[in-house]
Amino acid sequence: MVRKEVGSVLVEFEDRNISPALLCVTEENGNIFINSKFIPASYNVEDSIRWILKIPISVYIVTTHFKTEPHSEHRRSDFLRSWWQDYAISKVIVIATVLVSKMDYDSAGYDSV
Repeated sequence: MVRKEVGSVLVEFEDRNISPALLCVTEENGNIFINSKFIPASYNVEDSIRWILKIPISVYIVTTHFKTEPHSEHRRSDFLRSWWQDYAISKVIVIATVLVSKMDYDSAGYDSV
């Protein structure tokens, strides 16, 4: 069976000593793969990014860029809580950038970890 593109995510790190990572997401026979590694179906987008890059739960992941082709009702604010399967089923390709940070820049108080 042919793997179909679901999208790509550029993972940047607040710590500039850590190189960015590009995650290429594909689907084959209903299964999701990131950089050709199988992702468990129970993982949402954030869980899969944390799992594949071994990012601890103690740091934040914030979506800084989000686009879909073709344009869809999916929103940047929901991206990390969404499911790769939903994008694959709707044939929407995601292009996103996320920032891994010790600060939650989305909250009003900038909670530090």
